[in-house]
Amino acid sequence: MNSLITLSCPSCGANLEVSSGAKQFSCKYCGNTHVLSDTLPDVSSGNVVCPVESHQDVILKVSAIIKTQVFEALADSESEKPTTYKSQLAQNLLCPPKPFSPFAVLMTRSGLAMLIFSIIFLFALLGNMLLSYILPESGLCGFMLFFVIGALVAVPLAKNTLIPVLSKKNEEYQKKMKQWQVLKRRWDNSYYCQRHDIVFVKGYNQTISLDKFQSFLWSEDASSKTQG
Repeated sequence: MNSLITLSCPSCGANLEVSSGAKQFSCKYCGNTHVLSDTLPDVSSGNVVCPVESHQDVILKVSAIIKTQVFEALADSESEKPTTYKSQLAQNLLCPPKPFSPFAVLMTRSGLAMLIFSIIFLFALLGNMLLSYILPESGLCGFMLFFVIGALVAVPLAKNTLIPVLSKKNEEYQKKMKQWQVLKRRWDNSYYCQRHDIVFVKGYNQTISLDKFQSFLWSEDASSKTQG
């Protein structure tokens, strides 16, 4: 016998219960029909119990819900492509994106060396073009001259200004990355109780409403209690 999953209609937002084995469903409120892109896999919570009533029958792992709460709205005609939605439940339970910083690449030894070389090369190229306009016979000698001058200027400048700035940016990025890694571990251990429409973290005896789940993931109080 198929179990029921809770979802929101992508068209009107109404809460519905649909069989986990269903491949499509019709909203009883707005009448629109939607296709489930994936059937529900094994999302059993194992020995995890709800902190409200200690039951296990309707406990789903948050990461598994995200994989299944994706729907395709049927196109009105054959020429139109179906539109893919995430249910309202999935939107509330999404894991915040991983931090990204272009400065992280520049702070590697090879990345920084490539950046400095590019600056010197560009300086030498532009300088040689200007010199060639004044002295056409300068040729490669002019390029080498400006390359050496560029190296003498760029290396100390990078050491005194560029590297400290990039180091500060990289420290900020690494701090955000560590916070996100703690958040991700907490998200991986989060479960959703369909019966009470709440979220909780395994090993952390607190219930969280869906509208506060995102702020809970970033909270320092939760970080200190779920880090282990």
